[in-house]
Amino acid sequence: MIEGKIIIKRAWRSQWRRMIVFALLSIASLALSNYFPASIIHGKLISLSNSDIFLSLPLFSLLPLYGLLNLMLPVFDATFTVDNRGIETRVGILSLSQVIVRIRYEDIRSIELHQSLLERGLNVGSLGIGSAATSTVEIYFDGISSPTELQLLIQQERDRRLKMTSSPMEEKFQAAQ
Repeated sequence: MIEGKIIIKRAWRSQWRRMIVFALLSIASLALSNYFPASIIHGKLISLSNSDIFLSLPLFSLLPLYGLLNLMLPVFDATFTVDNRGIETRVGILSLSQVIVRIRYEDIRSIELHQSLLERGLNVGSLGIGSAATSTVEIYFDGISSPTELQLLIQQERDRRLKMTSSPMEEKFQAAQ
């Protein structure tokens, strides 16, 4: 039985594509700032007593800033919760709209594990969880670390709950025969 609440966030290493984009944008920013020196803004920032502090701001430094925000948003924008009542996903925590989906263990129909070859090496992946209410995947835990362990935990809890609810029915069926 699951005691307490397990809160899962997306793993940083699951964002490897965005990390590569951030590194490429950083390199491009340095190269473009050197190639276009007029894009660097020079000016006096503040004056303290007898000294002046100047600032040089390369405008192309905004490129890696975009890459950094693009890297951080998916990690902090979703939480996945596993507790004794069921599983829940919250996506859009930092967005204007938020989607919250909760499924009880008894209603889980399927648990699908998705991992590429690289994700298996990094021990990250995605779990798709479908309920008996629809034929599609309702909850998607994407970019989580150790997805096979979480899949086994959810399956064990689902099987335990289904066994508890089906036992009285089986006893009645056997008694009727």
